Amino acid sequence: MQIYADEAFALNGAVNYLLLLCGARLAGAGIRRGRLILAAGLGAAYAVLALVPSLAFLQTWWMKLWSLAVMTLAAFGWSAVSARAGVLAAAAGACLAGLVLASGQLMGARALLLPGGGFYAVSVPGLVLLASGLYMLCRLMLAPRMRQAEILPLTLTLGSGSCRVRALRDTGNTLRDPITNEQILVADLHALRALLPQADVTAQQLAAPADILPQLAARFPQARFRLVPYRSVGMASGLLLAARCTVTGAGRRVSRLTAFSPTPVSTGGSFDALTGGEL
Repeated sequence: MQIYADEAFALNGAVNYLLLLCGARLAGAGIRRGRLILAAGLGAAYAVLALVPSLAFLQTWWMKLWSLAVMTLAAFGWSAVSARAGVLAAAAGACLAGLVLASGQLMGARALLLPGGGFYAVSVPGLVLLASGLYMLCRLMLAPRMRQAEILPLTLTLGSGSCRVRALRDTGNTLRDPITNEQILVADLHALRALLPQADVTAQQLAAPADILPQLAARFPQARFRLVPYRSVGMASGLLLAARCTVTGAGRRVSRLTAFSPTPVSTGGSFDALTGGEL
């Protein structure tokens, strides 16, 4: 039989992209579609090269693991969340393989084992349709949970300072500006230190923001520092120091009031900021 490299590349690329999307959604990882397309293309190129007889070593299991690792790094970068997304993408691939086999059994399709190890028991459109259905199943049935656990890579800018944070999209975070009802982003102390390193604010000082507000407001008038009230479990009321930052991420660039917490917002360090249901 004849296998066309362009068709094999397009098919594997489309399926890889959908599986990576499944992994990202299930792991709550940030979705950067450009990086997902790059990772899917790398995986598709590997699949095509594995069909070349002189490159049979690419069909070994350890090369397949290397391919998965490269795709994961290209799609999500280096972090614990990235590793989880890669594992879940591989699990989604296993689910897709099961769906393909089940569909082949039900439809009486002829099984075909390719040299690279690919098992296509259904037509090319059918395979893409099954992968799309698997992604939609993840998106629709698990949408509320995935949305609550989604972590967004954001860039905060304040004057000439900027820093990158990983913000958990927490629908339970209802902190808003009592004056404008604007949703407030909450970041760790390290974000304030990165944005204004010359301020040299300590955690102890930030725990009593009313005491340091006059000094900071006088030194950095462009930050428009202010205090915002909040309530949390175990605390009836409190104050957080806040400044207006430019927030870039999730395909948007907005001006957002950002409050700074004297304590880490994540016990495990998997994220260092909190946002509500919408950025």
